[in-house]
Amino acid sequence: MSDRPLILASGSKRRRVLFKTLDIPFEVVSPVVDERLDAFSSPEENAMRLAYEKAESVFRKHPGSRVLGCDTIVAVGDEMLGKPENDDDAKRMLNMLSGRTHAVITGCALLSPHEEHIFFRKADVTFFPLTEEEIDAYVKTKEPFGKAGAYALQERAGAFIDTVNGDVFAVIGLPIGKIRECLRNPLK
Repeated sequence: MSDRPLILASGSKRRRVLFKTLDIPFEVVSPVVDERLDAFSSPEENAMRLAYEKAESVFRKHPGSRVLGCDTIVAVGDEMLGKPENDDDAKRMLNMLSGRTHAVITGCALLSPHEEHIFFRKADVTFFPLTEEEIDAYVKTKEPFGKAGAYALQERAGAFIDTVNGDVFAVIGLPIGKIRECLRNPLK
């Protein structure tokens, strides 16, 4: 295994902050990938594919390193929600989530010259009903942008959430328990 620090293939500030809790030296390199969802694949398949593409795009430039890529998708009913494109898209997503249960899936890919871990973690999240005024006020904060499903549990939208059933860190976008296990138990 390389003596180089692990590379987190992510532009997400919250993933960087959360990864620091693992007390593992790491660098950050933002991946360049097309984050379009494949309508013919499941949310889990999409999340793992995008995580792999992020990790692989950075691994190609740093082939001797361990690289971790992640991607989070929100699924409500049959619809997959990525990051909102504008205010109206964010409002549409939040209206869909209001008073409903949805799935949040975070796919992860850990690549190195000698190993490949690809997995997902999931949680079901139930929102309280939201008023149009609450949605408008939240969108004005700009917090919904850059976040799958137009919200972040660890920010103001935490007040919208009634219950979380599953890996809460999957909802935040970095399932640190499973990642820690993969890092502690590299494939031979």
